[in-house]
Amino acid sequence: MPLSFLIDEDIDHSVGNLLAATHSVSHVDTVLVTGAKDPVVEQYARSRGLILVTGDRRFATRLRQRDKRWSCLFLHDLYTDERNRVAQLLDVIQREAELAGDSFWMEIRPHSFTVER
Repeated sequence: MPLSFLIDEDIDHSVGNLLAATHSVSHVDTVLVTGAKDPVVEQYARSRGLILVTGDRRFATRLRQRDKRWSCLFLHDLYTDERNRVAQLLDVIQREAELAGDSFWMEIRPHSFTVER
């Protein structure tokens, strides 16, 4: 089942390109204004049912709160390895997102990952 992602400005476009091979992908800097504030990005993602892909710890943490949880793929301290780690875990990302729906939250670190539903 194809998923829909919104790639935050702090994520390399190569991650979006990887996801776009099998899923729908939008980039914050394309669909909103450059420098859009987090609440605007969050509202855009929520209103369209998009999984937010971000490297912003503060933003990801807010989306992790149980009473306000929203689908988020948090790429934590990956820097130049973002695309490779997402590629390695793409099957897990797809499966977990399909299982959890809009309460999917995943943190991907250089050598581990965490999923919450």
